[in-house]
Amino acid sequence: MIELREMYLTAFEQIKQVLGKEPIDFRFEQFKEDEKSHINEMVVSYLVERTPKTTGFKSVSTVSNLFYDYERIYKIIQLTDDKKLVGILIYPN
Repeated sequence: MIELREMYLTAFEQIKQVLGKEPIDFRFEQFKEDEKSHINEMVVSYLVERTPKTTGFKSVSTVSNLFYDYERIYKIIQLTDDKKLVGILIYPN
């Protein structure tokens, strides 16, 4: 079994590579180990700046868009026991 701290750091680095910069407010939300397939799944989240920024009521889809310049993104990171990336998936939230 891989240590959770190692999983966190590996997931952080993978998201950092995808974004091209350090993720804002990176969180390790959930972990699931599959002993049969040796693929570990973790749900991570981080903030991204909203683009384009909304300022008027006509372009706002939800009330929260009026007040926040960032939104939380959730991803599923799949890693093997030896920390090789299998996939980065959209987490349905």
